[in-house]
Amino acid sequence: MDFVAHRGVELRLETSNREPIILSDPEVDGRKISAVAEIEENKCYVARWKTTTDIAMNFKCELFVSGVDACAMHFYMEAENKRTQARTSRDRLEPPFSKCSMLRARDKESVRLEIRRFVGKNPGLCLVDIIDNARPYITLEIVFKTFSKQMAGLKRTHTDAFARGSRPANTLAKLPKTMRALESDSEEDDDDAFVFKTFPRQMASSKRTRTDEFAGSRGLRPANALIKLPKTRRKLESDSEEDVGDTLRRTRRPLESDSEDVDDTLRELEEALKAAQKAEQEAIDAVKAKLAATKKRTDLLKKLL
Repeated sequence: MDFVAHRGVELRLETSNREPIILSDPEVDGRKISAVAEIEENKCYVARWKTTTDIAMNFKCELFVSGVDACAMHFYMEAENKRTQARTSRDRLEPPFSKCSMLRARDKESVRLEIRRFVGKNPGLCLVDIIDNARPYITLEIVFKTFSKQMAGLKRTHTDAFARGSRPANTLAKLPKTMRALESDSEEDDDDAFVFKTFPRQMASSKRTRTDEFAGSRGLRPANALIKLPKTRRKLESDSEEDVGDTLRRTRRPLESDSEDVDDTLRELEEALKAAQKAEQEAIDAVKAKLAATKKRTDLLKKLL
């Protein structure tokens, strides 16, 4: 069951993902009805309530959260406006709560909806008379029994497995082959679980021979192949050394040729630098000569003047 209902009013809780929160069987005590909700600690939830009768009602609704003195939300259901016959706490909370925040479940705390009847019009202007001032007409309460986040993961994992007190069908398929074999063997009698079949010692050598022949036909390594491993390993080591030596020699030759190319490039750069320095010196000498000629002309003009 995911709701509690009493006297024509129904209350249910949902998670932030709009998933219903399962409740226990309700307990009725006069005008009050209560149930228990098992939920993850500090989980966000939303309260929804509505009238379940065909006749629209005038109800003053007040939502309370244990541990908070102030009303978390209040709302008027008006008989003349059928759209007011259902309400939710999403984005409608009042101080000290933030309007757009959500309520959070805490262990042994509760959420309580109190319904009072009223007569008159314009409830927004408080021009109504409350009938059930002393005692609510209906009280719907849900008490939280929380568990940790780790337990929530275990519950989701094992709900399928232990809901009916048996292991799911796909669980056995996921077990290792050895474990499946052990489980199938455990169902048999213990006397048949361990049966030894013996044979004479003379048959042991013939069995080993047939086993080696069978292994060779299947492309497997026979038992005596282990003796040849040291020689094979030495051969592999010598081959690997030769291959490494060849690789190094092949690599060294390109490196040597590359070094010769680098030397040639350096020589060309040095020659180009010397040529540039020579050209620079010639340009400097030409400028000096021009300056000297200009000075001679200047001195000649001074003497003439």
